[in-house]
Order: sequence, then structure tokens, then C-alpha cells
Amino acid sequence: MTLLRLLLISLFFLTSVYSYAQKIDSIATDIQNIPGRYYSKVDQKLTSINDRLTKKSLKYLAKFQKHEKRL
Repeated sequence: MTLLRLLLISLFFLTSVYSYAQKIDSIATDIQNIPGRYYSKVDQKLTSINDRLTKKSLKYLAKFQKHEKRL
């Protein structure tokens, strides 16, 4: 019984390692197949978010500077 259990556990771990190794190759292929348009859209969105964050940061810094002058 113990030997059978050990064999089943070993088989389970070996199959999970084998299946994981197969997924890495498919993921690499999927990443290579992403169109360039997708990258440009993501870049535009990141630029937009960065610009908004910079504006808000400058606004809050100016507000804190005014508050500091009052103190």
C-alpha cells in the first residue's frame, strides 16, 4: 500500500512538471504573436496615465507649498 501510494505521488509530480514545461513554450509563442498595434495602444495608455499623474502631483505639490507658506 505504501509503495503504491509513493508511486502515485511520484507519478503525479512528474506529470505536473512535464505539463508545466510544455506550457512555457506555448506562452513564449503567444507573446511573439502579439501584434505591434497592441504595443502602441498600451504605450499610448501608459503615456496618458503618466501625464495625468504628473499633473495631479504638480497640483498637490503647489497646494502643499501654499499651505506651507501660510504656516
